[in-house]
Amino acid sequence: MSAVAEVVHAKPHRVSLLETFSKKYDLEPGKMLDTLKGTAFKNPNGGPPITNEQMMALLVVANQYNLNPFTKEIYAFPDKRGGIVPVVGVDGWTRIVNEHPQYDGCEFEYGPDEGKGPEWIQCAMYRKDRSRPTVIRELLRECRRGTEPWNTSPQRMLRHRAFIQSARLAFSFAGIYDPDEAERIIDGDVRVVSNDAVHELNRRIESRHSPDPTMPVGEVIDGDGVITEQPSRDVDAEQAAGLEQATQPPADSAAAPSLSFAQIAERIKAAKSTDEIDEAASLIESLPALDQKKELTALFRELRAKLAGE
Repeated sequence: MSAVAEVVHAKPHRVSLLETFSKKYDLEPGKMLDTLKGTAFKNPNGGPPITNEQMMALLVVANQYNLNPFTKEIYAFPDKRGGIVPVVGVDGWTRIVNEHPQYDGCEFEYGPDEGKGPEWIQCAMYRKDRSRPTVIRELLRECRRGTEPWNTSPQRMLRHRAFIQSARLAFSFAGIYDPDEAERIIDGDVRVVSNDAVHELNRRIESRHSPDPTMPVGEVIDGDGVITEQPSRDVDAEQAAGLEQATQPPADSAAAPSLSFAQIAERIKAAKSTDEIDEAASLIESLPALDQKKELTALFRELRAKLAGE
């Protein structure tokens, strides 16, 4: 009499992001989470404790860009809606630029200096797959703040600013900010340009044809992500206007609910019908971070399929 062997098909173990990070840094997951809550977040106003959802949102961004939160390559401010503002220091920006396979160097040009720092610094960022560089010019009068770094080292701070903004446009680094930007966002001093606008600007740059003697050698884009003209050169006014329009938020964005990543995820999970989950999914586009949009879109598709009986 032959024995019948029962074959048990074990479900593959899915390694969580927390486990991935804890193994990478050889730490126990719970202890690592508590440590990062106390060190990787800056809470200048002594707000509420950092939530697990906020901490995981930071780990998602850190994992996406391969940045180390323990060495301050990336950290975050909690925002007023329960989300986060991911901040990447200059060392972190240098790493992700140098690790990009298409990076082909950069060049700086300095404006006149009357003793208080150069009036402007321009950074030309080169890619191996483009015939012309992406050029960003940052103005000292627009960027300077009344902080100690800006007062003592204005040239270095402005150079960092030009490098970071040029890298953002050249490589579509979205959902992360430099320290100055983050502080202005928290203070309510700036309007965040959407990730879609950044990608649209890059799409238009890439769609340009081969070099034409009547066009500028490079793209000069100001701090708002708008292409402007180089000295003594002409730029198509209609195209510049189109790019400026691309950075404006949608007309109905003011009416969109200001919900955090965790709140939208909870609504998707709590949906009892396809209509409810579709309504919850419509809020995904209000999130600023591309990785968060992708994660919630995947969750929506999975749960909707179950509700629809697919």
